[in-house]
Amino acid sequence: MTVIKVFFCEDLNGFTGHYRRMIRRLEDFLVTLALNTSYESAARIAKLIGIKTSGDTIIRILLERASHINKMNTDFIGVDDWAYKKGNTYGIIIVDGHTHQPIELLNG
Repeated sequence: MTVIKVFFCEDLNGFTGHYRRMIRRLEDFLVTLALNTSYESAARIAKLIGIKTSGDTIIRILLERASHINKMNTDFIGVDDWAYKKGNTYGIIIVDGHTHQPIELLNG
């Protein structure tokens, strides 16, 4: 007797995606939280409200979205840096001071 297994995956039009562990609305929430605080603070706040995530996951989401950022000219920016791995690898985020939208994510 042969058993045939069939798997399928369907993209639910922006709700989920291939190899995703969380929905887009949750990612949007975490990105907004991280841009208003910091990635580690956002991970701590998320843990307090029952969302299991880490600062590294939030950075990964930010870097994934960095490829979709529109470069713009602004007269007021904010700059923050963080360590991916303490003493080894650093990252820098540049944010528009008026809209609070990221302009660039740089590897330090």
